[in-house]
Amino acid sequence: MTVRFYPWRLLGAPVFFFLLVPQAQAMEVPPAASTVPAVVTPQSGKKITLAEALELAAHHPAQKAAGFDKKARQGALRQAALLPNPIFFAEFEEFGGSGDYAGNGAMSSRFGLNQEVLLGGKRGSRMALAGSELHGAELQEKLQAVTLSGTVADFFLKVALLQEGNQLAEENLAIARQSAAAISRRVQAGELAPMEETRMTVELARAETVSLQTGKQLESARFALASALGGDPALFETVHADLDPPAPPPGVTELLPLLEESPRYLLLANGEKSAAAALRLARSESWPDLEVGGGLQQFEETGDHAYFFEISVPLPLFDRNQGTRQEATAGIARAEAERRAGLLELQAEMVELVRQLQSASEQIRSMDTVVLPAAGVNYQTTHRAFLLGEAGSLELLEAQRTLLETKRERLELLGELFSARIALDTLLGRPLLEEAK
Repeated sequence: MTVRFYPWRLLGAPVFFFLLVPQAQAMEVPPAASTVPAVVTPQSGKKITLAEALELAAHHPAQKAAGFDKKARQGALRQAALLPNPIFFAEFEEFGGSGDYAGNGAMSSRFGLNQEVLLGGKRGSRMALAGSELHGAELQEKLQAVTLSGTVADFFLKVALLQEGNQLAEENLAIARQSAAAISRRVQAGELAPMEETRMTVELARAETVSLQTGKQLESARFALASALGGDPALFETVHADLDPPAPPPGVTELLPLLEESPRYLLLANGEKSAAAALRLARSESWPDLEVGGGLQQFEETGDHAYFFEISVPLPLFDRNQGTRQEATAGIARAEAERRAGLLELQAEMVELVRQLQSASEQIRSMDTVVLPAAGVNYQTTHRAFLLGEAGSLELLEAQRTLLETKRERLELLGELFSARIALDTLLGRPLLEEAK
């Protein structure tokens, strides 16, 4: 006997079967709009500003990797919102046997659909956990951007300071050459002993060595900056930076509340939220899911048909997801402890950075108002006295060396000041262009 199946008869199946199947549409996560700006490409041989360097850093492979992680989390959220697929089934019974059941004359057939119904709020819990993880990926992307910007700004200002140091070394070399020429003339005129010319020759060689070393350090710093930008070292030759000391930072008391808005703390706080979402999911998964089904049954022996409905649910006698719930509960405690420990670490870092800023600011202020002017006056006075024959070459060399060392110390203090300020801005997640120019 030919088995006949009439799909349209399923339209007459009990309507409560379809009412039990959730009809909510899966939440679609719209793709993020492209906010990547056009890549800035300074021409070779030109200066690059900090704003251009930071814009180039936005296209670093590490930053792109963080963006792809966020897209992956968007896909996970989309997947968590989807409903289980219905299952079509077909069954054939009582055929191919012996006696009355030989052949297919007594065969009966069943056709229908099964649908899993999630209970306990599993779908919402999965979406909440996926949403929290997506937010964590967004915070990680922001933290990566802030950290990368801080690294680029630090390399940028090192290049700027080494440019100043290189210029200082060149000026010192020029002064040493002028002094060597002047002493040589006086030695030839019999006004000075030949030993004075020998001393100046040694000092000139030292100045040439310092100039050469500073130039190599500048070249290395340029390569480090180009690497942080993810570009070619030939992208630029010099940097343009305002090296005026930044304004003193607010006190620790004023900065402490800002830590709770910093990217690192927000990431820790989101980890605690994700742990709570994981516990809610573990609790919801302790509820067994319901499986409902129904369809049409055809009796070939009589030509009759009938509808059927079935329901099944697992009995949670042994597995009630106890282990996962225990793991998630411990995860909340761990995340809370990590958040508190992270906040203490951030506070300690901020206090130390503020202390460094205050110390460097005071030293630079003293250097600019007292030490550097005094060293400059001392060199000018000693140089005039040397030209008048009232001072020897040793006094001139000592005054010149004192002025040079004072300027170098100021550059080092300025580097410490800028590095600490960049680190503080990075820690708080503040824009670097406002203060670190």
